Amino acid sequence: MVNMKKIIKKMKKNIYSSVFSLKKSKIFPLKNIFNTILLFSMLAANTVTFSVDMSNETLVPNCSPTLAGNFNDWTYAYNLVNQGNNIWSISIDLQSNSAYEYKFGICSWELEVLPEGGSCTNTSWGYTNRTLYTSSINQVLDTYYYGSCQISNNDGGSDDGGSDDGGSDDENGNNLDEWNLVWSDEFDGQSIDLEKWSYETGTGNWGWGNNESQFYTNNSNNSYIENGNLVIKAIQENYAGSNYTSARMVTRNKGDWTYGRFEIRAKLPSGVGTWPAIWMMPTNSEYGGWPDSGEIDIMEHVGFDPGVIHANCHNDTYNWNGGIPPTGGEINVNDFSQNFHVYALEWNENSIKWFVDETLYFTYSNIGQGWSTWPYDKDFYIILNIAIGGVWGGQQGIDNSIFPQTMEVDYVRVYSQNDDYIPPANPKAKFLVDMRNETVETGYSDVLGVYVSGPELDGPGGILMADEDQDG
Repeated sequence: MVNMKKIIKKMKKNIYSSVFSLKKSKIFPLKNIFNTILLFSMLAANTVTFSVDMSNETLVPNCSPTLAGNFNDWTYAYNLVNQGNNIWSISIDLQSNSAYEYKFGICSWELEVLPEGGSCTNTSWGYTNRTLYTSSINQVLDTYYYGSCQISNNDGGSDDGGSDDGGSDDENGNNLDEWNLVWSDEFDGQSIDLEKWSYETGTGNWGWGNNESQFYTNNSNNSYIENGNLVIKAIQENYAGSNYTSARMVTRNKGDWTYGRFEIRAKLPSGVGTWPAIWMMPTNSEYGGWPDSGEIDIMEHVGFDPGVIHANCHNDTYNWNGGIPPTGGEINVNDFSQNFHVYALEWNENSIKWFVDETLYFTYSNIGQGWSTWPYDKDFYIILNIAIGGVWGGQQGIDNSIFPQTMEVDYVRVYSQNDDYIPPANPKAKFLVDMRNETVETGYSDVLGVYVSGPELDGPGGILMADEDQDG
């Protein structure tokens, strides 16, 4: 839980720090100015309205929903007022330009259980709470469903805080007014839906162009449905001259798209020699063979570099076959093989953006130089596979002790963007920094000393960042 007195004290030390800098020093010559700023901020307050949709929860008779948070040191809970239509709310005065954490509850201290890594939560020291950063004006926060980061259909928020897009979100934070679901496979049947998927089998040309070691099959032991998930399994076995088998499933001519949002919720394999991929290839290769017609890698992971998720795209200009090596992007997902994550791509005529669990970590832009750098104006299809070995996946060999290995896929969803969608005037932004090459000084037991600062960010000392994966 955040201690605001300690945050304010720390901000006094660090007003002149740079973006993503550690707060380590005091600036003594301006002490009087700092004290004036502090006094003003303590006097400045604004009214914040909290509301929650309880339609997904069974209420206890004569026991109203509640609100608790570090704005009163978690010492008591406020009773919310019924606004009708299952919406409960309360307005309280809070200090301006300050960070808070809070939770809704039922019957005083029976507080909601929130998902770690949610778009509205922060997890620190084992506690997952909702987060709020107050501005200098009154705020009406988005109405969330109880125990969820999903915004209620009964409220679209306001211009003063929370989501500013004026629309409702689904479970992954997508603005439902922006995106229409046009294709999906939830893998809730008894078998793989062959009206949506086909198989590419064999070893391809020179191990699918990468000197890969597996033989792809359509056998039921390499791909199947289990517990509502698609399972692709890589097995060590002698098969048709190869030492490993796996599966490579494609939507070609059954699901092909130009532009959209693509979401794949998956849990990945691990171990040296594995090379799982979620990617896209052109349906008709209208600009020529690879790489001229493009390739879009939504997610790649190589087992010898665990937890590093890669994003990339290839074309005539940027490729590993005599072109300029593509820069790509990467993000660390420490629990990639223990938990499911949403690997997503947003693609339009101007850019391609890569996300993991709503975090944007790489963008490739159309610079207007034609098909050589932008062949991404034609239909592409989705590919799911686990490769074994190869020029990249096998750089440090193959550990035979790890098999079998699986990639589990909860769903694949494809959205198209509404033609009349108007982007929000103040879109959300998420700042990331990898501090593994620095020593992070905590200074206080509950406040990490890493901040993001800038001319458009509230607060004289910047915004305190959170260690979301708690890896230091």
